Amino acid sequence: MIRPKRCGRLPVRLRLGLMADGTGVLRWGLAAALWHETGHLLAWAVLVRRPMQLELSPAGFCLSMRGVVLPPWRERLLAAAGPAANFIGCIGTLVWMD
Repeated sequence: MIRPKRCGRLPVRLRLGLMADGTGVLRWGLAAALWHETGHLLAWAVLVRRPMQLELSPAGFCLSMRGVVLPPWRERLLAAAGPAANFIGCIGTLVWMD
């Protein structure tokens, strides 16, 4: 089981930011970041099929590829999966809004 480390005041700042954000921009930004990272995680599950090491830092989450050597084309697919998920989400949102 992955147990993230505490990040100091990050959760307090996040809560204050969410409370002060009347426009909802922070919520939508967090949802987009979560969607983006889900694209990377799904690509990892398909391409590598090994448990990943997830690290939590004050800057956010990081997938550690320690000990995993991927061919360059798989690394490119893994890197492109996040933006591809955002693009698919954008197209889906535009279709839903129309």
